[in-house]
Amino acid sequence: MNSMQTELFAKSSFEIEAKHTTHSGGKGEYLHDWYSYLEGFSSSFVHEILKTYAPEAEIVLEPFAGVGTTPVNSSILGCTSYYCEINPVLRKVVAIKKKILSLSDRKKAEFLIDISILCRDLTDYLQNVAPSEELRKKYYDCFDRSIFFSQDTFEQVLKFRSLVDQITLKDELLAETLEVAILSCLVTCSLLKRSGDVRFKTPKELSKGVPLLLPTVLKQLNLMMDDCRNCPPALAPMNLLANNSKEVLNIESIQADIVITSPPYLNGTNYFRNTKLELWFIGELLNNKSLRVFRDQVVTSGINDVTKDKGKDILPLVYDLYAELLEKAYDARIAKMMSAYFYEMKIVLEGLHHHTKPNGVVCIDIGDSVYANVYIPTHTVLTEIAKDLGFSLYEEILLRKRYSNGGAELGQYLLVFKKMDSNKK
Repeated sequence: MNSMQTELFAKSSFEIEAKHTTHSGGKGEYLHDWYSYLEGFSSSFVHEILKTYAPEAEIVLEPFAGVGTTPVNSSILGCTSYYCEINPVLRKVVAIKKKILSLSDRKKAEFLIDISILCRDLTDYLQNVAPSEELRKKYYDCFDRSIFFSQDTFEQVLKFRSLVDQITLKDELLAETLEVAILSCLVTCSLLKRSGDVRFKTPKELSKGVPLLLPTVLKQLNLMMDDCRNCPPALAPMNLLANNSKEVLNIESIQADIVITSPPYLNGTNYFRNTKLELWFIGELLNNKSLRVFRDQVVTSGINDVTKDKGKDILPLVYDLYAELLEKAYDARIAKMMSAYFYEMKIVLEGLHHHTKPNGVVCIDIGDSVYANVYIPTHTVLTEIAKDLGFSLYEEILLRKRYSNGGAELGQYLLVFKKMDSNKK
């Protein structure tokens, strides 16, 4: 970071409309609506952070990529981006965006013709393909007797799986595009609803009708086709650093200029269960124990992530909170969830410290929590952990007010850290 950038950084003040700190703020932007991700943010959030805190950045790191808003927009702006994402569904979404952004003009024109033909003939293709019996078996292995689709929609989902597999043999990019389009429609066209955690639709919601799968997929494919036509190319590469952001310490440092990320909130959300239909469709769920395997890998943020071993390592910083939660919470797992979260986030922050260059910037979008009337100042605790690791807090910004299910006022914060230059200590 040169003297001009240092001066700019010192004088900058970050400002953005609250809606852009949520996924809905990016609605209508190219590539943004390829998969609805409630926990995301908009491209404007990424652009404003880069402009404010690292206008000359060359390397950007995102350890919780989600649907790829940070790496996608960084790469479009000409910054080489690295990312981590543990959910295979979201990695597929990021991967197809990466491929589309990397197409030459000629390849893009050819792809647009291919996808338009697919849209034109999709009905015929589906009629002439048999349902995937392998996927049917996995459904019952994973979900037993649970009914998540109408019978007609279920049969069509199985046919779509066969069709994707068939197209893969001839055109991998087209197959991956169709697969992501289907993934984006599965919950919408099911008996479930994504509303915070995924749940069954109420009778009132069902009375309004469940969208039919084929026309919904066609609509999504046309949206993706328009986005492909209009989006600019990536000016720099996107690279998957590792699946799990807790496992990057042994990888050679990428010397990132800036980290832009939003880790899981300590809000009880069951992130993997929320994508169980999509994980099943892509073959990542083999049986009813498969979700447990994923939950064992993630940063613990939901009560169902807790195991016998998770939460037993308690940072001194949160011991009082742990004791209070253990006393007041209706379930002892809540205290363990909290202690495991901060223990594991320390591991993530250690990885960010390793992969950030001296004087590099780390921007973290995070919210606080409350359980059993016990307030958990997540942003404050993370700040103290970061300071112990060699970061200094430059700025803490309240992005917007939030409210717990019980009505308690909470906040969404942007924490901006600088990695201290060890040579200047």
